[in-house]
Amino acid sequence: MAAYEGDLVLARATAEANIPMLMSGGSLTRLEDVAAVGRTAWFQAYLPGENDARRRAHVAHLMSEEV
Repeated sequence: MAAYEGDLVLARATAEANIPMLMSGGSLTRLEDVAAVGRTAWFQAYLPGENDARRRAHVAHLMSEEV
């Protein structure tokens, strides 16, 4: 987004309209802050490298955290 805290504004608006919101990997707003205001916010992470145990452990850790 080009506006200050634009991702937060977008997250609130899309949650109110009950439509998905996709968050850019280039966002300057923390994912946790967007998730706190927008229940329809969605972020897909592309993790580099092979599907090794370290990466699987990292993904499991992220999935277990509450936002």
